[in-house]
Amino acid sequence: MILYLFVMEGFGWRYLSTHDPHLTTEHNNSPENYALKFFITAIVIYVIGTGQYVLRYLIKFRKPLKTEELVDLCTICNISMLFFDNSFHGYYVHGRSPYGQAEVSSEVLRKALEYEESGKGQSRGLTQEEPNL
Repeated sequence: MILYLFVMEGFGWRYLSTHDPHLTTEHNNSPENYALKFFITAIVIYVIGTGQYVLRYLIKFRKPLKTEELVDLCTICNISMLFFDNSFHGYYVHGRSPYGQAEVSSEVLRKALEYEESGKGQSRGLTQEEPNL
C-alpha cells in the first residue's frame, strides 16, 4: 500500500483520471472520472503485486524460505510432522525421502539427491502430475 501511495500521489497518477485531454499529472480543476480512476488503480495494484511476486521468487532462488528448508529437512530425514497454529487449524508435512529410508550414508544420500535432481528419481509431491503440491 505504501508503494501504491508513492506511485499514485508521488508521481501524480491520481490526476490521470480527470477529464483533462492532455493527461497531466498535476492538479487541475477538471472533475474526476470514477470509472477511469478504478481502472488506473486496478492496473497500478496489479503491476505492483506482479512485481512483488516476481521479486519474491527471484530472491527465493538465492535464499530459500524457512518453511521450504523445514520441508526439505523433513524429506531428507524421512519423517512427517503435524504443526498446529490454532486450536483447529494446522499443517501437515509429508516427508517422504526419495531413497525410501532415513539411515543412509552421506554418499548414498548425495547420490540419491543427484539422481532426483536429474529428474529420474521419485517425485516429492503428493502426485506425479503436480510435483510441487
